[in-house]
Amino acid sequence: MLVIDELTVRIAGRPLLESASARIPTGARVGLVGRNGTGKTTLFGVIAGDISPEHGSVTISPRGRIGRLAQEAPNGPESLIEVVLQADSERTRLMAEAEIARDPHRIAEIQTRLSDINAHSATRCPSGNQVTAISFTFKTSDDDLRGGNDNLSITVLFADGTNQSEPNVNHSQSWPNGSTKGAEIQLNHAVDINQIRGFRLADTFTGGSGGDNWNMASMQADATLADGSYRTIAKFGFHRFSADWSGPKAKEITIPAQLIK
Repeated sequence: MLVIDELTVRIAGRPLLESASARIPTGARVGLVGRNGTGKTTLFGVIAGDISPEHGSVTISPRGRIGRLAQEAPNGPESLIEVVLQADSERTRLMAEAEIARDPHRIAEIQTRLSDINAHSATRCPSGNQVTAISFTFKTSDDDLRGGNDNLSITVLFADGTNQSEPNVNHSQSWPNGSTKGAEIQLNHAVDINQIRGFRLADTFTGGSGGDNWNMASMQADATLADGSYRTIAKFGFHRFSADWSGPKAKEITIPAQLIK
């Protein structure tokens, strides 16, 4: 997700952007059009961190990455798509190493990771009904999530038996009583919506006199599709998280996924 909040930028005293705000959801495809000199390149410079705004801020989701292609067409034997894909530094590094690796164990590691990030089909865009990310909305009741060492982790469960885990989705921050907080997981590769089997929520509480508890009032999971639309695929009500491994206050629960209209 990209959030632009009250952005003001001046170049040589001339305002190019003034109190500009926008929210671009994960998976959205957005084009920016305008006449020369209206601030398009300047805005991209601010997003990339090359230009400091006079006022306002730009926030990118924690796992978000920026890839850029210069305005001038690149010279060289590479195709344009190859140049664009070079912005994915991990893919570029692994593809190069795959050409020279000789150790069988390392070759297996490289190919497994390339498969995980969908590198071999990177030139194909996911279809519109495939899920690229999942956004979670949590409401806290009357006992907060402390943060620090007491945090929440989410694991996405897929129908083929694999999973993707995201530890510490609250980033060690407190979720106070009565608050509504969000978390987002960008999937390593796009999947059909019916391939998401459910979600495992787990705390890191240790118990004892200094242990934490958290009263989750509700949870909602929304899948972001490749066409930019959303589908609600899970809802759950109250649960009290503790250090118990089982019972009504279990530190881990599994919530099934299903399309909710």
